[in-house]
Parts: sequence; structure tokens; C-alpha cells
Amino acid sequence: MQKEKILIVEDERIVSIDLKYILTNLGYDVVGLTSKGYEAIEYTLNNKVDAILMDIGLRGDIDGIETAIQIKKNIDIPIVFVTANSDESTLQRSKEAKPQGYILKPFNDREIRTTLEMAIFKHNIDLKMKESEEWLFTTLKSIGDAVIATDKDGNVKFMNHIAENLTGWTQEEAKGKQLNEVFVIVNEYTRDTVENPVEKVFREGKIVGLANHTILISRDNKEYHIDDAAAPIKNRQDIIDGVVLTFRDITDKKEIENQLSETQIRFSLFMDNSPTVSWIKDPKDWGFMYINKRFRDVFKLDNESVKGLTDFDIWDKKTAEQFRKNDIKVFKENKSVVTYEYEYTKNGEFKKWLSFKFPVKLPSGEILIGGTALDITSNDILEDKLK
Repeated sequence: MQKEKILIVEDERIVSIDLKYILTNLGYDVVGLTSKGYEAIEYTLNNKVDAILMDIGLRGDIDGIETAIQIKKNIDIPIVFVTANSDESTLQRSKEAKPQGYILKPFNDREIRTTLEMAIFKHNIDLKMKESEEWLFTTLKSIGDAVIATDKDGNVKFMNHIAENLTGWTQEEAKGKQLNEVFVIVNEYTRDTVENPVEKVFREGKIVGLANHTILISRDNKEYHIDDAAAPIKNRQDIIDGVVLTFRDITDKKEIENQLSETQIRFSLFMDNSPTVSWIKDPKDWGFMYINKRFRDVFKLDNESVKGLTDFDIWDKKTAEQFRKNDIKVFKENKSVVTYEYEYTKNGEFKKWLSFKFPVKLPSGEILIGGTALDITSNDILEDKLK
């Protein structure tokens, strides 16, 4: 196991030698002795040091406290102050250097060992915590969704870049503010304020999502359709310490859905007002996928019950075979067919249909079979009478 490297900064030669002797016997590697602050600063910049024992009352231009402050500006090293002066003003001033411990002169081996071990241990724990926090911070910054984290009082503690863009608040501006001041959400239609998801998390203690049709109003009054979820941040005692909120801008998706919905409505209105029976079939199994209102009325079917049914499930074999033959022709030749088709009834009568069948090519390249047909039975009967 590699020995930990200790730098001693002490202007009393006897004390310095005594410290070196004690530390060496305790198993440490004393890498340097100096009595000057500037030398200590230069040494730590150019050499690996695991910890420093620093005399507060150094003689010269800078004392031990100022030396420690300058060192920590450049490198994070645990520093233990060694001093004979324990007055309140000195202790208060020394806090500026954020030392990991104090040793009062005169000292003994046990005090040195205990204080130094605790200082190095605490520093390593703090370092791991800092690395973990930095890793988490980088991860949250890199997530593709907007992220806001709050404390247990609902005050903003963290926002990533995407959250800043959508809310119009920077992290510095938002930090410490109540979430509902930064994250303003309303219902798309009523414009009523939507319950803050963080409040719901604190109340229910579980992951919650936003209601549909939620609009985020940014600081500069831009509006975004959003989808989100909020989850509790719990400590080891399973107590909620805060909430993390993730959300994304779905404005473009919403617009596409609205356009598709409008297109579907127009399509349904067009098809349902047509005097012809119309349908779409899937050539994988020749099952019906869609039928219009005229089809539903004539054959007493609906769109849900007809799905998956084939011609053979609805008509007699002779009729179904005729329909299937023409459907296959459309599919194989990939072109429209205009033909007469006959629907035979149980009493031996039939209906004559003028059918238009055609391939429907989807964006994926998949081919469906569409069709529309007009009952012209009465036309033929009328023509026969006129003859």
C-alpha cells in the first residue's frame, strides 16, 4: 500500500523535525519541510501531496491561513492547522481556508494520528461526493428532456439547458424561487391553472404525470404543449427531500396529431356522405379494415365488428370468390379495376354492383386494397322494362 505524502509547513525547526519523526513512525511519507508560505504554494503546484500540516503563525509575508487559502485556489488538498493560538479571532479567520482539522500545540502522537486520519478520510469522502454530484449534474445537463429539481419546499435547485429554454428562466434566475413561479402551466382549452405536479408528488408520494392538453407558458409568454412526469427524491430514511420534474416540448407532435385528426374527420365526412359502399382491405389476410356509412347501413355492420372479417364471413361462397378474385387481380397487377360484380342471395336473386377497386399505397410501401361500389340492379331492371 502506497504511503500518504505529507507536507509540513512550520517555521519552528524543532517542531518541524518532531512532526516529521511522529509522522514517519505513523507510516506517512513526509515529502517536504518548509517554513515559508510561498515555498509551500510552489511545492504543491509541482508535486503530489496528500495532506498538509500547516502552522498558522508563519513568519514572513503571508501566514499559514493565507497560504492555505492560496493553495486551495489551485488544488484541493486536505489541510490541518497546527497552532499554539486558540483565540476566537484566529479560529474565525482560519475558517476562510476551510481546514479539515486543528491540532493545538503542544501535541502528542495520538492527536496527530487521529486528526490527520480523520482529515484525509473526510476529504476523500467529500471528494467522492463532489465527483458524484458533478457526474449527476453532467448527466442531468445532457438529458434530452427538460429537467427541473426542487428541494422539499418546492424551491428550484437545478435546471438543465432545455428547461431554461422552455421556461425562459436561467438556472441562476430561477434558483430558490417556487416552482409554480417558474413552471407556469394551464389547460389548453379552459386556460385554468393546472395543478403543479410537484405538489401532487408531495401529497401522494409517488411518480405522477400531467393531464392531457397542458400548456407551458414561458417567461416571455411563449406557449408550448408539453408532456411530463414528476418523481420524488427520497433520502435513506425514505423521506421526500425534493422532486425532479422532467418534461418535453410536444408542440410539433400535437400539431401533426391535430392535422391528422382534421384529415381523418374530413375523410370520414367525405366517405360517410358518399352514395356508394366503400371499404379498405388488408391483403395479408383479406380482412376488412374500414367500411363507410353506406356499407354499414346496407350490410348491417359496423367498423369494429367488421375488422378482420373477410368476404367469406359476410357473403355466400360464390359471391365471396368473385370478390376475392378481383381483389387479388388488383393486388398482383398493382392497378385499378373497374368491373361488374354480383351479390347472390339465398333465394336465388342477385344484386349487380359497379365496382371500382384500386391499390392504396402507404408511405411505408405497404399496399392495401380500396374499393367503392354502386348498386345498379334497379338500373338494369328499368332498362329491361323500357325494352
